[in-house]
Amino acid sequence: WLNFWRAFTHFVGGIGILVLGIAVLPAFGTGSMMLYHAEVSGASTNNRLSPRIKDTAKHIFRIYFVLNIVCFLFYLPDMGWFDAICHTFSTTASGGFSTKNASLGAFSPYAQYVTIFFMLLAGSNFILIFHAWKKDFQKVRYNDEFRFYLVIIAIASLFCAVTLLINNYGIEKSIRESLFHVISVMTTTGYAVSDYIAWTPPLWFILFLLTFIGGCAGSTSGGLKVVRFLLLFRMIPVQFKKIIHQNAIIQVKLNKQNFPEERMFRTLAFFMIFICVYTTGVLLLMIFGMDFESALGASIASLGNSGPGLGSVGPASTYNEVSMMGKWVCSCLMILGRLELYSFLVLLSPAFWKSK
Repeated sequence: WLNFWRAFTHFVGGIGILVLGIAVLPAFGTGSMMLYHAEVSGASTNNRLSPRIKDTAKHIFRIYFVLNIVCFLFYLPDMGWFDAICHTFSTTASGGFSTKNASLGAFSPYAQYVTIFFMLLAGSNFILIFHAWKKDFQKVRYNDEFRFYLVIIAIASLFCAVTLLINNYGIEKSIRESLFHVISVMTTTGYAVSDYIAWTPPLWFILFLLTFIGGCAGSTSGGLKVVRFLLLFRMIPVQFKKIIHQNAIIQVKLNKQNFPEERMFRTLAFFMIFICVYTTGVLLLMIFGMDFESALGASIASLGNSGPGLGSVGPASTYNEVSMMGKWVCSCLMILGRLELYSFLVLLSPAFWKSK
């Protein structure tokens, strides 16, 4: 029952305490609009399914419930009902707790491929899933963030698979384990089918970077979010052009629309805050007795809510040996990462509670 309770907390946390707040807080006259914009900062210019945020939250609830039911039905042929429901809650919520010590490595390749597919969906924007459900595939096909999300996964998985093949892994196993770990780490789910610390160091580095990126905005994943990296990459050439053509008016575009400069600055500020918090976490963990490599991995694994890190907190290890103060640091980082930094700061702002 403890395993079920842990999985159920994923189910509740996956839909997001902030989305619950969006649905409930308007009844109290508080600033739900401010909270909503903080949660989706840097996201697409139209991230709502309805003019009313409360109705948008209801649509997201429905999508989430349907996704859980479908995932459970796919798991049943390879798992008992208990394992199936626990892994469903953990997968769709990008949580990563398993009922087995070997995680998904304790199950067949079929279960691992099912997990790959639903981790991929959970790391996508739920609003795009809604559009796909309504057969509005144009909005999915031409969404810049989603395409960038798939490109990153494809390139990282291909690099890992080729490297594993060179190191005498089988073809199917190389492809499956590469896809699994790349998607698991990038969506901050944290499942594992093997100890990737036993792979070559370049692959550790790839997975380490993916933990920073995270999933799409409007997903159950943590991390910085794909759209913020996309905006950053698009801003760099724009800034070079402005240096050469100082009087030119050139704007960053997202989904064929001009992205407001104010929100671009907010995205850059988020990067800086995230890196500062991450660096502080690394420093504190080293002060409390953790080695440098493990501190690098534990800080981003906690802040990004992915779980497995590097060194002594890799996928084949636990945080049991981390000092008491180190666990407190990781706990604080997990709370900050789950709430999103801007959202946490908004909740602390008196202006949020005074706005009507």
